[in-house]
Amino acid sequence: MDVAVLNPPFSMGQAKGVDIELDGRTIRGSLAMAHVIATIHHSRPKQIVAVLPESTMFADMDRQGRAELHSLYDVDVVSQFKSSTFRGARANSLLVAMTKRSRQRSRKPADQTKGSVVEGTIVRGGLACFEAVLARGGLPFIHSTDIKDLVRGAPISSLRKVRPFTRGIVAGHVILLPRVGIPKKENISAWYVDTDVQLSDCVLALQYPGATEARARAETIQRDYEALAGLYRGTGARYVTVERLKDWLSATRQTDGS
Repeated sequence: MDVAVLNPPFSMGQAKGVDIELDGRTIRGSLAMAHVIATIHHSRPKQIVAVLPESTMFADMDRQGRAELHSLYDVDVVSQFKSSTFRGARANSLLVAMTKRSRQRSRKPADQTKGSVVEGTIVRGGLACFEAVLARGGLPFIHSTDIKDLVRGAPISSLRKVRPFTRGIVAGHVILLPRVGIPKKENISAWYVDTDVQLSDCVLALQYPGATEARARAETIQRDYEALAGLYRGTGARYVTVERLKDWLSATRQTDGS
């Protein structure tokens, strides 16, 4: 086959991915990625043009699928469409063109990351709001909607206290970022808390050993705000993954030498 033109299904309902058979092994991915890979392995097209959910090219769920695509094809995002572009649809999408390689490229292992943050640790919150249980002796609970008030000096006592979860507890010098929803530039600031706090699963914290490091990183992020905002992608709500943020922070640190 010379050319395959695809518009695979976008919605998966409540499913958390589907099994994709791939050269005798099984990977997990979105329904859209499953359709693309099935087309490749059944028809072997020289070129593919596809309208895909934006998350297909950015979500962790499709990382293994993307590795397969990039090993076989040169992949180019030709155009981006807003959620209001197509009548009756409410999904951010991409027009993606793929051209078959003359030689197959080796696949990058799915668990290999492209870089690491030399200074600062990224902590992803772990407690979903609907699972939060109020507790008088618990930890202060930070939701993404609390960030703007905290960086403007709101006391820690203004936060509700919840029973702590095993993941997403931080203290010290941090920069708080929403994981879901593009952050506002004015809310990106170094913040210090002298007691443990529990992060919601929609919050990320960048931890630093001291105030100087945290302030310097906050200034760098503000200076490169448009690039940071560009990390937030998604078919529906815009979000950032720990891996994308980590790679970007590492790259900006190497660039500015801080």
